[in-house]
Amino acid sequence: MSKKVNGPILELRQLVKNQTVNFELAFKQEFINSIKLQLNLLSLQKAIFLGSLAPLGQGGWRLAATISATVEQQCSVTLEPVFSSMESSVIRNFRGELSAISDTQSYDETSEEDEVLGKAIYLETIFCEELSLLLPDYPKAKHTNYLKNNYGPPGSSPLNDETSKPFAILSDFKKKLS
Repeated sequence: MSKKVNGPILELRQLVKNQTVNFELAFKQEFINSIKLQLNLLSLQKAIFLGSLAPLGQGGWRLAATISATVEQQCSVTLEPVFSSMESSVIRNFRGELSAISDTQSYDETSEEDEVLGKAIYLETIFCEELSLLLPDYPKAKHTNYLKNNYGPPGSSPLNDETSKPFAILSDFKKKLS
């Protein structure tokens, strides 16, 4: 048996302990603007977060969902707009404080997916966290060429990719000695 919710906050007191809860979030423009500002995005489109929250036992819950979005960021080299489409699955376990860390395990040995359960599960926060992990660190436009810089003091031969290879320099030095 399952129940469907549309809100961004799942309060634990409203959940039935043996019933799966399905969700599909349609984000309000205010939240999308907030994410764009937080993550320095030019645009966020087709943002979808859908999944289910199932009982895990001992008062815990397991969130299994899919996140998908199309984002527009600035190219890290030319500052031109770059579009990225992404889709990923999300799995998180929420457990009460006592069952999140058992007596036989230290904190370092617990699963990275386990989170301490509070009074509510904030789906918008989870979406924002997962989206930030999916974003490319240095987005680049497809036609961007790598910039070549030459370094050196005025009047000397500049240091570039070819001259900065140590074994090539040693090889040239060996040729001069022989």
